[in-house]
Amino acid sequence: MFTVSKDTEITPELMCGYIKLHNSYAVKLNILARYYEGFHDIINRRKKRSLANNRIVINHAKYISLISAGYMCGSPVTYQSKSETDLTELNDWIEDAEVSTQDMDLATDQSIFGVAYELGYITEDDDGKAILKLATVDPRDAFVVYENNVTFKPAAACYYYPVRDLQNQQVLGYDCTVITADKKWNFRINVSFGLDSTIEESINEFGMINLFEVYNNKEHQGDFEQEISLIDAYNKLMSDRLNDKEQFVEALMVLKGQTLGDTSAEKSETYEAIKENGVIEVDPEGDISFLTRQMDESGSEILRKAIVEDIGRTSCVPQMLDENFSGNSSGVALSYKFFPLDQRIRVKEKYFKECIKNRLKMFNRFRQLTGQSMFDISDIKIKFKHILPANTLEEAQKASMLSGIIPDKECIACLSFIDDPEAAAEELKRQKEENKEQFINSPIIPEEDDE
Repeated sequence: MFTVSKDTEITPELMCGYIKLHNSYAVKLNILARYYEGFHDIINRRKKRSLANNRIVINHAKYISLISAGYMCGSPVTYQSKSETDLTELNDWIEDAEVSTQDMDLATDQSIFGVAYELGYITEDDDGKAILKLATVDPRDAFVVYENNVTFKPAAACYYYPVRDLQNQQVLGYDCTVITADKKWNFRINVSFGLDSTIEESINEFGMINLFEVYNNKEHQGDFEQEISLIDAYNKLMSDRLNDKEQFVEALMVLKGQTLGDTSAEKSETYEAIKENGVIEVDPEGDISFLTRQMDESGSEILRKAIVEDIGRTSCVPQMLDENFSGNSSGVALSYKFFPLDQRIRVKEKYFKECIKNRLKMFNRFRQLTGQSMFDISDIKIKFKHILPANTLEEAQKASMLSGIIPDKECIACLSFIDDPEAAAEELKRQKEENKEQFINSPIIPEEDDE
């Protein structure tokens, strides 16, 4: 976290020092991005040319981030009014701005890097009408500076992008944008992080810092950051298992009572001929055998499972393809298996909600700028819906048993495949009324007397 004294004046010259500091911090973020993309350290392992050197990558890093981000934002975040205020205009903007996609991108960056950034900006649609849009900024290119007091109020924010030579792609400098609550500066710096252009100053129309930072946890660590050593160990184990099998096939030949030649050249020529023809002539007094390594497959498999369990335990992300995740697991059993992940997600949600609240404040500022009414943000309830493997039969049995004991809306809420329990309860009530009315208006057919 970058901090500054409350009374310090924010200037482009001051922010150049923070950009330099952040650029050095981005080295760690590049490692995390590399692991997520599948470029693990095992790829750079070198051995003698005569030895097998398989470099297998099993990308647990990406698996952890995908499950974590999908569990939190796989279903769109919903917004409800506590006082039944009409939120149609807010929900229309959320749909038009594709906020659910933005949330997923933020959750992914949050999981990979331990921090994510969202930028709000005003642009025009095809009809020339001003609209509010959102963009995800790469954490390697953005940061926020806070006041160094207990409030940690944002003092400034910055995002910057490298300027490269068109021929050799060498970095020549950086185009930077610095934002405060009332100002915005655009300028270019050189590779030594000194000003390299005139400063363009403008007014920040939002009246607030419109670059938001989303932490993953208090330590600002990614979801797989502490598991990198285990991921490396797993890659090495699987690569070495395959190496052993290849080297088992290429076992050493042991000759007794004879040689393949008098000189090294003759021996090499004879050995190549043996490999090519698959035949060797042995003297009557001679003997031939092969020297091989004994492979402990059972021990390797025990070690492999232990590493996978440790990765799942420390990352709090369950192995979905594990044999324990059977299709007939009860809802209680699944809840226990997902309990560690659920606890981690709750921490992530607290920081994510702060970003959403800032987003709603910015939306209010935009509506104020365009002459529209504002929403009461404190009246809006933000809800995350977690995606869990569902046992629909068990849910239906539970809803049926509770019917008549609790309201229909609460019974329907037990069914995970129902997105809006309240609307479903209203529809059920309407159907019951129609069936009742149809039954009352149905003519009664008299029974025929038996003759």
